[in-house]
Formats: sequence, structure tokens, C-alpha cells
Amino acid sequence: MALNIDQTKFLEEAMRKVKEQAFYMKHAMDNEDLKGTLTHASDMLRELRTGLLTPKSYYELYMKVLDELRYVEDYFTGLQKQGKPVVELYEKVQSCGNVLPRLYLLITVAGVYIKSLEAPARDILKDLVEMSKGVQHPMRGLFLRNYLSQVSRDKLPDVGTPYEGEEGGSVQDAYEFILQNFSEANRLWCRMQQQPTNAHNKEKKRREKERQELRILVGTNLVRLSQLQGVEAATYKEHILPRLLEQVVQCKDTLAQSYLMECIVQVFGDEFHIATLDLFLAACTQLKEKVNVRAILEGVMDRLATFAEANPAAIPPHLRTFDMFNTCVSKLLVERPGYSVVEVLRLQASLLNYALHSFPGNLEYLNLCLGNCATALADKRAAHQEQAVIVAPLPFALDSEGVEVVERLLTLPLACLALKVLELPHFASLLEFLPWASRRQVGVTLLQAVYNSRAKLSNLESVEKLLEMVVPVIKEEPPSVLGSEEAQALRRQQNGERGVEDAEEEDETGASRSRGGGCTGSTENGKARRLEEEQLLLGRLVHVMASPDTDMHFRFLAVARRHFSEAPKDRFQYTFPPLVLATLQLVRRVRRREVAAEGADGNQEGDTQGGRAASEGASEQVAVEDGNGVLGLKKRDVPGMQFGCRKLFQAVHEMLTSLAPHFANLALKLFLEAAQAADRCEADAFKLISYEFVTQAFLLYEDEVTDSKTQIRALTAMIGTLLQARHFDESDYDALSTKVTQYAAKLLKKPDQCRMVALASHLFFVGRADEPGHYHDPKRVIECLQRSVKTADMCMASSQHMHLFVEVLNHYLYFYECGCPTVTEKYLSALVAFINDKRNEAALVGGGPAEGSSRAAEIEAYYKNTLDYIRLKKTQTDNKELADRFSAIQV
Repeated sequence: MALNIDQTKFLEEAMRKVKEQAFYMKHAMDNEDLKGTLTHASDMLRELRTGLLTPKSYYELYMKVLDELRYVEDYFTGLQKQGKPVVELYEKVQSCGNVLPRLYLLITVAGVYIKSLEAPARDILKDLVEMSKGVQHPMRGLFLRNYLSQVSRDKLPDVGTPYEGEEGGSVQDAYEFILQNFSEANRLWCRMQQQPTNAHNKEKKRREKERQELRILVGTNLVRLSQLQGVEAATYKEHILPRLLEQVVQCKDTLAQSYLMECIVQVFGDEFHIATLDLFLAACTQLKEKVNVRAILEGVMDRLATFAEANPAAIPPHLRTFDMFNTCVSKLLVERPGYSVVEVLRLQASLLNYALHSFPGNLEYLNLCLGNCATALADKRAAHQEQAVIVAPLPFALDSEGVEVVERLLTLPLACLALKVLELPHFASLLEFLPWASRRQVGVTLLQAVYNSRAKLSNLESVEKLLEMVVPVIKEEPPSVLGSEEAQALRRQQNGERGVEDAEEEDETGASRSRGGGCTGSTENGKARRLEEEQLLLGRLVHVMASPDTDMHFRFLAVARRHFSEAPKDRFQYTFPPLVLATLQLVRRVRRREVAAEGADGNQEGDTQGGRAASEGASEQVAVEDGNGVLGLKKRDVPGMQFGCRKLFQAVHEMLTSLAPHFANLALKLFLEAAQAADRCEADAFKLISYEFVTQAFLLYEDEVTDSKTQIRALTAMIGTLLQARHFDESDYDALSTKVTQYAAKLLKKPDQCRMVALASHLFFVGRADEPGHYHDPKRVIECLQRSVKTADMCMASSQHMHLFVEVLNHYLYFYECGCPTVTEKYLSALVAFINDKRNEAALVGGGPAEGSSRAAEIEAYYKNTLDYIRLKKTQTDNKELADRFSAIQV
């Protein structure tokens, strides 16, 4: 605080004197008093000789003085235009007593002198840069040379400027001037750290901070150098960069080397870097050990990678830039064995990122980087294990920084390569060094990349590799062999500073509970959502698997099933349904092959399709009696095909049997899907398979489904499945239909009974009489409809009373129109009259509760539309017979 107060006081005093002398100086200018102008300007500039100000305060004073020097420059320009020789001014200002004011005035006059073209720019610039050596105080000298750089920036003998020529100089003189000014500025800057101090550590830190604030004064020279239009890549390589690198290497200063190498990377063009990459990388290996060479290399690689993406042909093929970078990195690791494993990983990550962008199709480069990382980690683990023999520490584990870098290494290539990462042998080996939670995150990223790429898994080895890589997404982390205290210590070592949230992902109990009830609930919900997203992503993986060979495709699904079965049971709901549906889709392809094979050898067998079906049905019946189950039957051999439809249905049955105890509703729906798939095979041999699937769905309904709404959905699905089936034996179909009707009649709520029994009536009148596989039982139809009417009449207290009658009426109309003999106009007329009576009764009572008015309007509209439909049918002209039948209905 005291230092800040002193700085404010010193700065205010210096500013006051500058303003005072500037006032007198301008007054002298107005009076055309050259001597007075120079005297007051010199007194003003004398304030820059102070040693009491910090760089920040000195900069404010410096900028104020520069503002006043612009008036001096304008004054000198005016004198030159009036005919006064500038050389006289140039000589006159050198008579000032103090060195620092004299040099500032000299540089100001020199700017006017060069613009006047009365003397070669080359000679004046050379004179200035030499005379500036007279100020050797580090901070004052840096600001003086910065002023020299500013004044001369538009007066250099560059290509296309009026100062270029045989006398004025060439671009060589321009870059020689800048290089010399840079060299002197760099020496002054480095010297600041070497000044003697009393309190070494504290003063050293202060000097380091001051140097950080002043570094731009040195870097400005490199910016000026990069702005020269006449400097080409060859000139830069032969004359400029070697001298810059020589200055950088020889200064032996960590801060200077880091900053200047970064400046070189940033200010010069990409073409220059490509042409001089070997020189630059050679210099990187000569820098001090404390210099962050990785950051410097990253800067170069990022620039060249971006340039290569925008200009693919810009880097010549013979210039093996990756090999040059790799050689540099390898040399650094050999010469600097003190590098931590994290720093080694970061170097390789930078190299891998460069290879990805510059050589996107070269897997060799990517695998080399990953292999180097795996080797470094393996060496670190081996050294750790050797130490474990002596002191028995915890098993080897990466800290949080190492985990973060390895994650980056593994996720970087995913967006570009997707499934091609399976061709990188070291990808999986490097993945093993991550903790379980990090491996899971990499696995999720890998799955997302695979889907985004729209690539297909087309060989078994790739399927195995991919599923092995995403094992942490599939199942939970196996229990640790360590004791609880040791496991917690290892987890803390892995988590490092990653924060509470990441730690909670790996420890789902203690840490999250310690945050309070509300936070715990929120955290658990977040975990559940994350788990669901991950498992859904995993389930989609089965749709990425594809092969023209059905046997190979089934092997893909079998491998996925084996891995998914190792997961906790609560995850089956996400992964098993896609597997089941993918297998059922495969059934269609397999069945087409079987049908083609049966057609091809039909003549040789000398048997009809019915005979084959009967034969296969007989073998299936024996299998049931043997206790092997319908799905374990021996299949007919198809040439060139190992897995037939029965094998696929057996796999589906096993998966659904595993799913059923934990997710009965889901398993029920999938059993019905499988039943439809078996029925679509359109062969008698699959009747019992379809029947078995439906039976399993019915058993689940009886044992597990208790909620009313769920029961309705399940019954609707059962009825829909049976209506789609066309190949059941009549006795089997009758048994299943009767069972569904019984389920409907036993529902808890009467309105549900009414609706579902009416819906079940459709099971007894399926298809037209001339269609194969039709099933008609008119007696059962009318029984179901009459039961629905009776049940609806029991719902007097229900708001759905009238609506149920109208619904049943529509079912009657459907069967009447289809020609069901038991549904006659007598029933329809009676039901219409009954509904009319109920409407009249309701009107006399008063229409019911007010809140039901909208519902009543809907029912009324529904009933009116039904009657309109009957009237429409009565007037139908294209079907006279149907119109006559509907005319018998009394509306």
C-alpha cells in the first residue's frame, strides 16, 4: 500500500513538471524561439531519467511525454518546410547536456530528417541505433529503443517506399537496423534480472514481474521485422532467423527464451515457418530446461496444422514435418530425463493433434504417438512396482493431470477416425491406464463418434475390440482388491483436484450423501439421466453392426449379447430390446434364404410344401415331448448357412427370459413382437414357436402385470398380435383368444371390462370368408358384444356410461357390415332405442353435473356421427345389398 502511495506521488510530481515544461515549450514555439523550445523540451524529457517509478508508472509518464513530442516533431517539420536545413537541427539537438533528453530529441529530428530525403535513411538509422547505446539503464534504454522503433516504422528503406534506393538503402539495411535494435533491447531486458538486490527472493520476484510488464517493448521489434514487405522466405531463413535464434539461445534467460520463441511463432508467416522448421526445432532443443518447450512446439504445430487444413498442398511431401517434430520431441526427452510423465504425455498429445490435422489419413503417425505414451506409462508403472517391493505403496495410478491428458489423447482422434481407431493397436493399451470413470467417458465419446460417422461394423474382430473398449459403459467397476482405506486413498490420488462432482461419479455413496438430502436427490437424478443416456447410446450400437452374411451378422449380435449380459440387471431395459429387435430383423433375411433353399431342392426331395411342413411339425412335437422346448428343435440344413430361424428365435427367447424377471411389461411387448415375427415366417414349422412366445406373454401378464392401465395396454397388444397372426392351428388360436377374453372380463373396473371385451370380440371374426387363414365364430362374437352391453349398463354411476353404449354400438356396426350372421338388425335397432331412452332420461333429470358438460357434448357428437353413418349406408348406391341391410335398422 505504501509503495502504491509513493508511486502515485512520484508520478503526479513528474507529470506536473512535464506539463509545466510543455507549456513553456509551446510558448517558445509560438514565439519561434528554437533555443527556448529545445531547452524546455530537454527539461521535459529530463523527467524520463527518474529511477523512482515502476514500469507501469513509467509507461504512463512515457506516453505523456510522447504526446508532447508530437508537437516538437510538427514544429521541426514546419521549420523544414520554411527552408531551414534539417541537418542544422540534427546537429543542434546534439548539444543538449543530458544523454537521455538529447537522444529523444535526436530521434525526433531524425524522423523529420529521413522524411525530407536530404540524407540517406540508411546512414541516419545506423547513426541512431549506435548512439542509443549511450543509455544503458535497462528500463530507460528499453523505452528509448521503443521510441526509436515507433519513429522509424514508416521510414525504413523497405521495398516500395521512397526511402529505398542506392543511396537511401535496401531492405537489407532495414532488417539490419531492426535486428540491431532488437539485440540491444533484448540485452537490456535480460540485464534487469541481473541487477544486484538485497532481499534476493522478494526482489527477484518483483524484477520478474517488471520484466513481464516490459516484454512487449522487446517483442515490438519482431513485429516490425515481420512487417517488412521485402523480406522473403529465403532471406528470412538465411539472414534473419539464424540471428534471432542466436540471440534467444545465447541470452540464457528462461523468461526471454520463452517469450521470444513465442513471438517468433506468432508474428512471422506460415510459409516462413515451413521453410525454416529445421532451424527452429534445432533451437528448441538448446533452450534452458525450465523453458516450456511444449507450449512453443504446440504453437508451431497448431499454426502449421491450421495452415495445412486450409492449404493442403502448401507443405511439400518431401518435407516430412511430422518426422521433424517427432525427432525434436524424442531428442528433448532423451536430453531432459527430468520431464514428468504428464509433460511427456502433453508433448505426445500436441504431436498427435498435429498429425490428425496435417495428415488425417496416416494411422502410422497416430499409432506412434499413442505407442510412445503407452511406453512412457508402462515404464512409469514398472518403476513404481520396483519401488513397491521396498516400501509397498499403493498401486500405480495417474494423478488428475495425467488422467486429463490421457483422456485428451484418446478422444482427439475419435471425431476424425471413429471406427478406424480400432486399427490403432496402442489405443486400447493406453485406455487401460485410465481409471474406470475416465474410461467410461472415453467409451461414450467413442460411441458418439461411431454414430456420427455413420460407419458400419462389418467384421467380428472390430465388434470384439469396440465392445472391449466400451466395457466401462456396459458394466460397473469391479470391486477393488484393496482394503476400503487403501481404495479411498487410491481414488483420491486419481481424482486429484478434479472437484466434488467428478469424485461423486466414482463414489456413489459417501461423498454424495455428505452434501445433504436435497443435493443428494438432485445428484441421483443426474446420475440416472446420465446412465440412461449412456445405455441408450450403447443400445444403438447393435444397429451399427452389419454384414451381408447372415451367419456373421448373428455372430455380431451374439458377441454384443455376451457383453451386455455382464451388465447389472437394471441396464437390460436399455440394451436387450435393441438386441431382440435386431435379431428379429435378421430373422426375415434368414427366412428368405431358407425359403430360397427349400425352393431350390424341392424337386430333389420329391415332396410338397405341406408334406415338409408336416414333417417338420412332427419333429417339433417330438422335441417338446423330450423336454427341450419348442425353440430347441433341430433345424433343416440349408447349404452355406449355419444359423437358421430357429436358432435366432432361441436366442430371442433366452434374452427375453433374462429380461422378464426385472422388466415384465417390456418383456411382454417383446414376446408379442417375437410371436408376430415367427408367424410371418409363413410356415407350419413356426406355429409352435409363435405359440410359445404368446404363451410366455400371457404368463407374464398373469404373474407380473397388476396396474389397471398397464393391463389395458397389454391386452390391447395381445389382441393386436393375435389379429395379425394367420398361421395358428384353429385349436391353439381358439385357446389364446378365449384366454384374452377371460383376461378382459376380469379387469377391475367395469368400463375397462366393457371396452376390452368388446375389443376382444374381433378375435372371433378375423378375415373374409374367402381369405386363407380366416377364423369365424359368430356365436362368440355376439356373446362378447352382449356382455359388453350388460357391463356398460352396470356403469350407471360412471361418467362414461353413455359413451360406452356408443362405443359398443360401433362394434355392432362393424360386425354387421362385415356380415357376421349373429349380429342382426334386431340387436342394432334395440341398442339404438336403448341409447335414445337413456338420453331422454338424462334430459329429464337435468343433464348431469356442470363439469361434465364438455364431455357430454363430445358423447353427443360421437353418437350423432354414428347415426349419420347408418343413414349414409342406407342411401349407398354402389352396394345395394348393404344398403338394404342397413335400411332395416331403425334409427
